[in-house]
Amino acid sequence: MTPDKNIVAKIQAYDRDLFIKWNGKDAYWELWRKKDGIYPQLITPVCPNIYEDNGKNYVFTPLDERILAWIYAADSHKTGNQKRMFDERFSGILKKKAKERASIMDDFKHRGRNDFAYLNDIPRNYKASRISNIRHVPKGPRG
Repeated sequence: MTPDKNIVAKIQAYDRDLFIKWNGKDAYWELWRKKDGIYPQLITPVCPNIYEDNGKNYVFTPLDERILAWIYAADSHKTGNQKRMFDERFSGILKKKAKERASIMDDFKHRGRNDFAYLNDIPRNYKASRISNIRHVPKGPRG
């Protein structure tokens, strides 16, 4: 098979080292980059999984304008978009994990404060912020 000449021309206009190759064994398109003096490098198979989060791997997808948008979005050397794409996709997850971690640490601090107060017979109404040194902690009824 031969790729659409308009798409190939647009890809070549963006970066002359990129080219499209047909994988005859598995029947899908692949995006490759020419390297000087060594073998070409496979960038990605052109499959639904590069366009959709839950797309299938290694199935035929026709070449269209989406590959140009994907190349631009994934080209971190020219545009710096890879970091922005990562931030957009995973920033919510990272913030949620940080919030969960902070909640766990707060719970851990409160448990530690309560255990310390219990083990040292500190009355419940005594403010933990006043505890600065164990020697200055008032002794409870068992002390």
